[in-house]
Amino acid sequence: MQTATSAFLRVDLPLLFKRDDFLLYTDCDIIFLRDPQLEMVRPEYFSCAPERVRGDRVHFNSGVMVMNLKALAANHAVFCEYIRQNYAKLVAFDQGAVPEVLGGAGVLVPDKDPYALAAAIAALLRDTHRRHAVIEAGRQRLAALELPTAAERFVDLLVPLTTAAPLTP
Repeated sequence: MQTATSAFLRVDLPLLFKRDDFLLYTDCDIIFLRDPQLEMVRPEYFSCAPERVRGDRVHFNSGVMVMNLKALAANHAVFCEYIRQNYAKLVAFDQGAVPEVLGGAGVLVPDKDPYALAAAIAALLRDTHRRHAVIEAGRQRLAALELPTAAERFVDLLVPLTTAAPLTP
């Protein structure tokens, strides 16, 4: 599933929406039962919804975010550099679109199992060859996620839809 590789494109939203101070970003599978009341949500950079468990500050859902566009735009280069520097080091839980985003360039552990996470990190720290292989795979995967490449792939996905026969009810 190649569409998930553009997940980091949300970092570029502040460059696109320059007239607003704040933006409510949601993934396409989010449904609101009533209008969101966000007047009091004014994060320094962004705030995200907790993942599954209310009050869990460790795991969050980046599919529901309020973004401070001005602050994020002012620090865009810092966020992009952080992603570049840390993407290759990913050890992540096997959930949601994480496997598609990693594209094999990381280590996946069972859903939120802290013991498996600790074991995976320890194994990478002990195995220098494997650690370097994961880092190199991460660098290659990151190159595939760079804005021009991801944008071209996104357009490639959309073009067939524009030429397809219209759906009829």
